[in-house]
Amino acid sequence: MSIANWKEKIKYRSLLPETKERLFVVIMIILVGSGSYGLGRLSALEKKKTPLRIETNGALLANVASSTGVSPSPQAQTKTGKVLASKNGKKYYYPSCSGAQRISEANKIWFPTEADAEKLGYTIASGCKNPNP
Repeated sequence: MSIANWKEKIKYRSLLPETKERLFVVIMIILVGSGSYGLGRLSALEKKKTPLRIETNGALLANVASSTGVSPSPQAQTKTGKVLASKNGKKYYYPSCSGAQRISEANKIWFPTEADAEKLGYTIASGCKNPNP
């Protein structure tokens, strides 16, 4: 028997319907098994991950304040100052601005001057004009 005859015999057998069905079943078993193994590995890796630690803006402000020498809320006890900002934002407002009234009391940070707010990375909110130019 020559190689050409073997080649024809293999082609003939692969065309049989029951062979195609068996091949399909074998391939599906391999794919399902591989997928299950991969998902199992992923779930094991998920358990080993360290939890994500989220620091609030307040902690960030404290770090920036220590490096710049500017306290983020020098009048936090008296709740007064020339400008205010939110712990969760990056814009500062004058107390008369509409945006300032939308900040909850728990999130307000007061600054004595605009320069102090800008040293900590805050910028003036658009549409908020200085009431005393």
